[in-house]
Amino acid sequence: MVLSFAQAELIGLILHSCLFGLYLFLFFSSLPFNIDVEFSVRLKAFNNVLLTSNILLFMLISAHWVVQIVRSQRAFIGTIGSAGDAASAYYAFPADSMNLLKESLYLAQTFIGDCTMIYRLWIVYNKRMYVVVLPALLMAVYATSAIAVVIALGKTTPGENIFISTAGVWAILVFSTTVATNLLTTSLITVRIWRIKRKVRGVALQTVGLASILHIIIESAALYTVTALLTLIGYSTEQLWQFITIDMISPIIVSNSLQFSQHVQ
Repeated sequence: MVLSFAQAELIGLILHSCLFGLYLFLFFSSLPFNIDVEFSVRLKAFNNVLLTSNILLFMLISAHWVVQIVRSQRAFIGTIGSAGDAASAYYAFPADSMNLLKESLYLAQTFIGDCTMIYRLWIVYNKRMYVVVLPALLMAVYATSAIAVVIALGKTTPGENIFISTAGVWAILVFSTTVATNLLTTSLITVRIWRIKRKVRGVALQTVGLASILHIIIESAALYTVTALLTLIGYSTEQLWQFITIDMISPIIVSNSLQFSQHVQ
């Protein structure tokens, strides 16, 4: 069975919605707003940078999900009575304004999520600037590619093969840089925490806590990296199923960011 644009987008929307629900649970659990006698203490201890980034990501991913719903309504309900596979024809046009908005929201989420990872790396290494130079350069390449891909998408024409277009080339660079940034920052944070863990091996409570952080870091990064790599492979080989994995990336990366916020501050 050959997967159509409409089928891929519908499956992606369903999975996106499920992951979005999980993200909402993690987001509200991460906020320091449970009013009790310790509220002021928790609020003061909460990292303002991480709180701000989490709120921004919440706004972006919520808007992203709403855009997905609107696009599905236009594709499946707005085209009723049209000849042929009108839903796939709608989804196959990258220059549609709602698609450009969707892609812009996704790219912004990824940028903030990756920058937050770089910030954590900087904190974990006691604010040493040298450790964030390479990740920051990768983010500069990502930002340039993200802007270029949105501009290129806006110039595509109906029926144009998105995979071999200018936008497709920029998209591959976008996926590559975000995967590289996450692998690099996660590896460096893991190494740093592992070294600290070895130094406090004699303190059982601290060791258990650090081991838990390591597991969270590795598992979260692995889930995001696998999804992003599948998207990169799918895009490079012109497979429509990559539209499913790209819809999954957004809630995964922000959920990853939230888990880090709860355990690495």
